[in-house]
Amino acid sequence: MEYLNILLSELYKIVFVLIPILVSVTLIVWLDRRIWGAVQKRKGPNVVGPFGLLQTVADALKYILKEIKPDFTFLMKINVNESVKRINIRSSTNRYDNFKKKFYKKVQNGFLKLSNNNKKYMIINSKEDIKYNEKIILDKFKKLTDKYK
Repeated sequence: MEYLNILLSELYKIVFVLIPILVSVTLIVWLDRRIWGAVQKRKGPNVVGPFGLLQTVADALKYILKEIKPDFTFLMKINVNESVKRINIRSSTNRYDNFKKKFYKKVQNGFLKLSNNNKKYMIINSKEDIKYNEKIILDKFKKLTDKYK
Protein backbone atom coordinates (compact mmCIF):
# COMPACT_ATOMS: atom_id res chain seq x y z
CA MET A 1 0.00 0.00 0.00
CA GLU A 2 2.83 2.35 0.84
CA TYR A 3 4.43 1.56 -2.53
CA LEU A 4 1.22 2.59 -4.29
CA ASN A 5 1.10 5.88 -2.37
CA ILE A 6 4.71 6.65 -3.30
CA LEU A 7 4.06 5.76 -6.94
CA LEU A 8 0.94 7.93 -7.12
CA SER A 9 2.65 10.87 -5.46
CA GLU A 10 5.57 10.65 -7.89
CA LEU A 11 3.22 10.37 -10.87
CA TYR A 12 1.30 13.36 -9.56
CA LYS A 13 4.54 15.38 -9.38
CA ILE A 14 5.52 14.34 -12.91
CA VAL A 15 2.12 15.23 -14.36
CA PHE A 16 1.98 18.43 -12.32
CA VAL A 17 5.29 19.56 -13.88
CA LEU A 18 4.93 18.04 -17.36
CA ILE A 19 1.44 19.25 -18.36
CA PRO A 20 2.14 22.98 -17.83
CA ILE A 21 5.42 22.67 -19.73
CA LEU A 22 3.74 20.97 -22.69
CA VAL A 23 0.90 23.49 -22.73
CA SER A 24 3.27 26.46 -22.50
CA VAL A 25 5.51 25.14 -25.31
CA THR A 26 2.45 24.61 -27.50
CA LEU A 27 1.24 28.14 -26.71
CA ILE A 28 4.66 29.67 -27.42
CA VAL A 29 4.87 27.87 -30.79
CA TRP A 30 1.34 29.01 -31.64
CA LEU A 31 2.10 32.63 -30.72
CA ASP A 32 5.38 32.50 -32.65
CA ARG A 33 3.58 31.33 -35.78
CA ARG A 34 0.86 33.96 -35.41
CA ILE A 35 3.37 36.78 -34.89
CA TRP A 36 5.57 35.77 -37.84
CA GLY A 37 2.45 35.32 -39.94
CA ALA A 38 1.51 38.93 -39.16
CA VAL A 39 5.07 40.19 -39.79
CA GLN A 40 5.12 38.47 -43.19
CA LYS A 41 1.59 39.72 -43.93
CA ARG A 42 0.14 36.26 -44.37
CA LYS A 43 -2.32 34.18 -42.45
CA GLY A 44 -0.91 32.34 -39.48
CA PRO A 45 -1.69 28.72 -38.60
CA ASN A 46 -5.45 29.17 -38.50
CA VAL A 47 -6.28 26.22 -40.72
CA VAL A 48 -5.77 23.25 -38.40
CA GLY A 49 -8.27 23.14 -35.55
CA PRO A 50 -9.88 26.08 -33.79
CA PHE A 51 -7.65 29.15 -34.02
CA GLY A 52 -4.88 26.93 -35.36
CA LEU A 53 -4.29 25.34 -31.97
CA LEU A 54 -3.77 21.90 -33.50
CA GLN A 55 -1.00 23.07 -35.84
CA THR A 56 1.68 21.96 -33.39
CA VAL A 57 0.11 18.49 -33.21
CA ALA A 58 0.04 18.37 -37.01
CA ASP A 59 3.71 19.39 -37.13
CA ALA A 60 4.63 16.69 -34.61
CA LEU A 61 2.78 14.04 -36.62
CA LYS A 62 4.46 15.22 -39.81
CA TYR A 63 7.85 15.00 -38.14
CA ILE A 64 7.15 11.50 -36.82
CA LEU A 65 5.62 10.16 -40.04
CA LYS A 66 8.03 11.69 -42.56
CA GLU A 67 10.42 8.77 -42.16
CA ILE A 68 7.75 6.24 -43.17
CA LYS A 69 8.28 5.28 -46.79
CA PRO A 70 5.81 3.12 -48.71
CA ASP A 71 6.96 -0.34 -49.75
CA PHE A 72 4.35 -0.59 -52.47
CA THR A 73 2.39 1.87 -54.61
CA PHE A 74 -0.89 1.43 -56.47
CA LEU A 75 -1.27 3.56 -59.62
CA MET A 76 -4.75 4.17 -60.96
CA LYS A 77 -4.71 4.35 -64.75
CA ILE A 78 -7.55 6.62 -65.81
CA ASN A 79 -8.88 7.94 -69.08
CA VAL A 80 -7.49 11.48 -69.44
CA ASN A 81 -10.56 12.68 -71.37
CA GLU A 82 -12.86 11.49 -68.57
CA SER A 83 -10.73 13.13 -65.89
CA VAL A 84 -10.74 16.46 -67.74
CA LYS A 85 -14.54 16.24 -68.03
CA ARG A 86 -14.78 15.65 -64.27
CA ILE A 87 -12.51 18.63 -63.60
CA ASN A 88 -14.66 20.87 -65.79
CA ILE A 89 -17.81 19.84 -63.88
CA ARG A 90 -16.39 20.79 -60.48
CA SER A 91 -17.66 23.94 -58.80
CA SER A 92 -14.18 24.86 -57.56
CA THR A 93 -10.79 24.03 -58.99
CA ASN A 94 -7.23 24.33 -57.81
CA ARG A 95 -4.08 25.36 -59.63
CA TYR A 96 -3.40 21.80 -60.83
CA ASP A 97 -6.74 21.59 -62.63
CA ASN A 98 -5.94 24.23 -65.24
CA PHE A 99 -3.53 22.27 -67.43
CA LYS A 100 -4.26 20.93 -70.91
CA LYS A 101 -5.02 17.27 -71.69
CA LYS A 102 -1.59 16.85 -73.21
CA PHE A 103 0.05 17.64 -69.87
CA TYR A 104 -2.08 15.13 -67.95
CA LYS A 105 -1.35 12.46 -70.56
CA LYS A 106 2.39 13.20 -70.34
CA VAL A 107 2.34 12.92 -66.54
CA GLN A 108 0.37 9.68 -66.68
CA ASN A 109 2.77 8.20 -69.23
CA GLY A 110 5.71 9.22 -67.05
CA PHE A 111 4.27 7.39 -64.04
CA LEU A 112 3.44 4.35 -66.15
CA LYS A 113 6.98 4.32 -67.55
CA LEU A 114 8.40 4.47 -64.01
CA SER A 115 6.19 1.60 -62.89
CA ASN A 116 7.07 -0.73 -65.78
CA ASN A 117 9.16 -3.69 -64.66
CA ASN A 118 9.13 -2.45 -61.07
CA LYS A 119 7.75 -4.86 -58.48
CA LYS A 120 6.94 -2.03 -56.07
CA TYR A 121 4.17 -0.66 -58.30
CA MET A 122 0.84 -2.10 -59.37
CA ILE A 123 -1.31 -0.48 -62.04
CA ILE A 124 -5.06 -0.48 -61.43
CA ASN A 125 -7.30 0.19 -64.43
CA SER A 126 -10.21 2.52 -63.70
CA LYS A 127 -12.25 0.96 -66.52
CA GLU A 128 -12.58 -2.23 -64.45
CA ASP A 129 -15.42 -2.77 -62.02
CA ILE A 130 -14.81 -1.19 -58.62
CA LYS A 131 -15.35 -4.52 -56.82
CA TYR A 132 -12.76 -6.16 -59.05
CA ASN A 133 -10.22 -3.39 -58.34
CA GLU A 134 -11.01 -3.59 -54.63
CA LYS A 135 -10.35 -7.34 -54.67
CA ILE A 136 -7.02 -6.87 -56.48
CA ILE A 137 -5.88 -4.25 -53.95
CA LEU A 138 -6.97 -6.30 -50.92
CA ASP A 139 -5.33 -9.46 -52.27
CA LYS A 140 -2.07 -7.61 -52.86
CA PHE A 141 -2.27 -6.01 -49.43
CA LYS A 142 -2.78 -9.41 -47.79
CA LYS A 143 0.17 -10.85 -49.73
CA LEU A 144 2.39 -7.94 -48.68
CA THR A 145 1.41 -8.14 -45.01
CA ASP A 146 1.70 -11.93 -44.81
CA LYS A 147 5.47 -11.71 -45.10
CA TYR A 148 5.58 -9.78 -41.79
CA LYS A 149 3.75 -12.47 -39.81
